[in-house]
Amino acid sequence: MQTSIEFKAETKNGSGTGAARSTRRSGMIPAIIYGLGKQYTIAISSKEFLKEYLKGGIMSKLATLNVDGQKIHVITRDVQIHPVTDNPIHIDFQQIDEVKPIKVSVRIKVLNENKCASIKRGGILNIVLRQAKFYCLPSQLQTSIEVDISELRIGQSVHINDIKLPEGMTPVNKSNFVILSIAGRTEESAEEGKAA
Repeated sequence: MQTSIEFKAETKNGSGTGAARSTRRSGMIPAIIYGLGKQYTIAISSKEFLKEYLKGGIMSKLATLNVDGQKIHVITRDVQIHPVTDNPIHIDFQQIDEVKPIKVSVRIKVLNENKCASIKRGGILNIVLRQAKFYCLPSQLQTSIEVDISELRIGQSVHINDIKLPEGMTPVNKSNFVILSIAGRTEESAEEGKAA
């Protein structure tokens, strides 16, 4: 299981554009926590959140919010971005129950592309999905699913059922969907290449 990120947060009572602007001017990001029948309006440090956000995969990482001394376990569900600066300007967190499955989007990480003989021979890697949705308990959440393509041949595809998933992770989509494939040249272009 991944280590939970921790952010200090403080409760905010004001709402609306003026209150949000004031929060941002003070170096904080306005946010809400929802779930488990409760909702909180909070603010967290812009600097702290941006540091983790820039690492990528923030929505597949568990976080602990220390709200005025109370620790709340959450997962990031939405980050609104400023259209010019690309900086986060509002965050939605969902409070989680440690013993109930959650739905998460997890990155697909391709391994050994540089060792794949098929790609060296001119095959083209076609990544169909860069992320896939899974159900899992918070304790079983992984930030990425690894796919080793070192032995993949031209014309082959990797489906979700071909991957040994981490324990407890179940795809939301029940079909045996394609993750990636390696395409080759057509027979005709291959023959032309030989003639040349």
